[in-house]
Amino acid sequence: MFLGWGCSPENAVSETEARKQGPSLTLDYSPARSGHIFRGMGVALYGQETQHLSRLHDLEVRYVRLEAGPSWASLPHSPPAQPGQLARYVRNNFNYNDPDRLLRFQESFAYFQEHNIKSVLVFYQQPYLWLQNDYMNTFRPGAEVNLIRLWVAVLKYLQKHGIRPDYVELANEPEGNWNGHIPRHRYHELVVQARKQFDRVGLSHIQILGPGLSTLNLEGRTPLWMDSMPVETEQSLSAFSFHAWDDVLAEDRTLNFMRNAWDSLKQTLGRRNAQKEIILTEYGWELTRKGYNDYHSPRSRALFSVSDTHQYGIRYAANSLIHINQGASAIVAWRLSDLNADYSSWGMVRSRDRGGTPRPFYHAFRFLSNQALQGSRVVMPASPLRDDTLEALLLCRDGRCVWIAVNTGMDWRRVAIEVTTQPVLYSVIRFREEGIRDFCVRKGSELYIDLPPASIGALQWW
Repeated sequence: MFLGWGCSPENAVSETEARKQGPSLTLDYSPARSGHIFRGMGVALYGQETQHLSRLHDLEVRYVRLEAGPSWASLPHSPPAQPGQLARYVRNNFNYNDPDRLLRFQESFAYFQEHNIKSVLVFYQQPYLWLQNDYMNTFRPGAEVNLIRLWVAVLKYLQKHGIRPDYVELANEPEGNWNGHIPRHRYHELVVQARKQFDRVGLSHIQILGPGLSTLNLEGRTPLWMDSMPVETEQSLSAFSFHAWDDVLAEDRTLNFMRNAWDSLKQTLGRRNAQKEIILTEYGWELTRKGYNDYHSPRSRALFSVSDTHQYGIRYAANSLIHINQGASAIVAWRLSDLNADYSSWGMVRSRDRGGTPRPFYHAFRFLSNQALQGSRVVMPASPLRDDTLEALLLCRDGRCVWIAVNTGMDWRRVAIEVTTQPVLYSVIRFREEGIRDFCVRKGSELYIDLPPASIGALQWW
């Protein structure tokens, strides 16, 4: 479990007494290097998971991402093309395999509204009859029209029942072949036409996120999609959205791998529209596909997987900070809970048949979301952080700052923080159970922090 305590000058030790097993690091911060606004953290969930709503408050979630009803691809009959029949089809099938789905959606969205939580709807899988029988499962000609009509019918149905989502992602990871492939030029036109149709039928309040690709830069696909995006498509998107599963096939397990994944994308976005916000609508840590076999992958059916370990929680936290530092205004973790019918282990909370208890990365995520200042500016150090095992984030708002660091390594790490104002230590959290002391050392205008192995720490000052 996570253990936390205050660390003040009274229990500080001298520099010579502090443990220094790993290399030391100096981070020089100045408010003049403030960047984008951090809006908050989020989780993927299912609209019928009302038993977990209270956990959203515990996690201080500001975004949720969920499927827009049942899996429309799993229904016995594909959606009809005629709009009139389609409205009836949605009405008759929204509660498919779950007679209380609509009622629980209403409960969930009432909770989202009461707690100022932004919602993102998505179709994870496109109906199979819309797909060609080729390797990529490519959209059949004209399927984009059917997809827009289905979105309109679902959104109108939800609106009729008092449910008003904030965003939609029109397709989930459309570059791949696992959910239905939409070639990029067709996807770009899909966004434009969806925006026009939403406006035409009274859904102007629905914002579109995209393109929602699976990675930031695997094989250069995402920068290619963004470089080829027409201006009209970009203008139809309220924010750019991406997923961050770049480590699925990676050999490199250092933190620099995920930082490097952002580099080409940031250059591309800088050329397009550096001011448009980025919402990372799906991320996690997939480390067991290649070159790492100590634990089962979360996608396996194993009763104990890497997501049940403390190491996973620490790395999850480090990836979270990397994504915020690199430009994400909001990050949506995959995912809040397991489902009883799904024996993978991606959830922060185990399914009921596995005890329904939080996994370690639930506590890591909660610590980050509890400490991070929503609506704050991301402040970058003078030299970009390129450390293999340590990530740190500084957020400032209205004269108040919070610095969060994650040490993913097995050595103690000393970090010297240089700031323009003297910080007051707020808390240090460590991800260990044995009694290892934490240290804070003051010297001149710098604040020295010694982070234990596999630990998360936070400072707060005014």
